[in-house]
Amino acid sequence: MKRVLSDCTNSQVLKKNKHPEALQELYNLRPEFNGKPVYFFYRKTQYREGLLIYDKQDRTFYVFDKKTNEKFDTFASWIKFLKIKKIFSGERSALATIFFEPNSSGSNLASLLRTRQTPYWKNYNSANIAEVTLLIKSFKTSRQEFFDVGIRENVDGISVIFFGKEQKIEKYLIIKWQENLISYELNILEKRVKKINGIETGIATERTLSEIEKTICYISVAKICTGQKTEGFEKVVQLRGTHLVRNQKNSNNFHEPFAILENRSQPHEAYRRLDCYLLVVEVNICENCKKLKDTLIKIKNRNLMNDLPVKVTHASQEILSKKVQFQRKVFIYRIRY
Repeated sequence: MKRVLSDCTNSQVLKKNKHPEALQELYNLRPEFNGKPVYFFYRKTQYREGLLIYDKQDRTFYVFDKKTNEKFDTFASWIKFLKIKKIFSGERSALATIFFEPNSSGSNLASLLRTRQTPYWKNYNSANIAEVTLLIKSFKTSRQEFFDVGIRENVDGISVIFFGKEQKIEKYLIIKWQENLISYELNILEKRVKKINGIETGIATERTLSEIEKTICYISVAKICTGQKTEGFEKVVQLRGTHLVRNQKNSNNFHEPFAILENRSQPHEAYRRLDCYLLVVEVNICENCKKLKDTLIKIKNRNLMNDLPVKVTHASQEILSKKVQFQRKVFIYRIRY
């Protein structure tokens, strides 16, 4: 039976506090939240995801930690568990740091249970479109690496375009505004990037001009992962083609691909994992694509092992044939003489 982690001090707190425990109060107020994801922000832009589940048998509302699948009957016990796991240090208020969207600038638990938002994170003034546009234009005139960078002003934001060889678009950054909340979208070689130097894309939150400057500069200097080059693994490419697939089949009885061949029959031919980081600093290949080398070596060696018995068989047959022919000659010689 799955263990339930609970805050042992919870009953003492309830006696002193006129409000019931927050997790159970939430279900009494909003039972439709059963099955809804919840987010504990231990830092302003970093969170741990949980899932709210009501157990009809013991009539208790639980939060399941999505990463460990541990089960908690209070928000306080969940937060305490994450602190013990050294996810964060210090103290956190559940009312102020529990949110219902992956965005720490949205509505938190206090806004539902206490009728007003309880601020926790220090509010910074978000940069506006004019400030960011002026910043990029100043880069274009003062920094050589930004001379060829393009700027496009959109209805709700700015696009920053980084070109590669032959003026092909390599990096395409979109900075979007939703009132004072800002989010990033980044495409590398037409592939969506999930994180920019640890910052998750697609999350709208307050962002200072300094943070945006650091993000733009990081994208400018970061290199694009080359993928695992196929030099020396030509036989593997011949055998496996454009996709490397998993040995195990999925629920649809299908072998899912985990890497794709790019630039086939060209000097930069390489396999790239589907979970490639795309951006790298100080190296040429990301950690995930680097693992592909071991995979290619295993496929290559397996193919050699499969070929070996065939060659041995052919060789054995050839030797046997020669022996038979020799014995025939000896037999005929003896008959004649």
